[in-house]
Amino acid sequence: FIKAANENHPGYKTLTGMGNEGYFHGDGNAFYFTSVRKGGKVYNLKVKITPTTSLDAFNATAKRIAENM
Repeated sequence: FIKAANENHPGYKTLTGMGNEGYFHGDGNAFYFTSVRKGGKVYNLKVKITPTTSLDAFNATAKRIAENM
């Protein structure tokens, strides 16, 4: 449901190599959001963007979580 609701918004992209299914959505101003499904497990990670928020660090954290699911 969340994926379908967001896939037509700017900032949406499918993630490859993260679980069986994954996507990223972010508006570039307020938040970053990643959802990953691996088998029967799903995790969602969302962070509010602040002046010190790093997209690279967010993506690295999301990837690390997916690898350890």
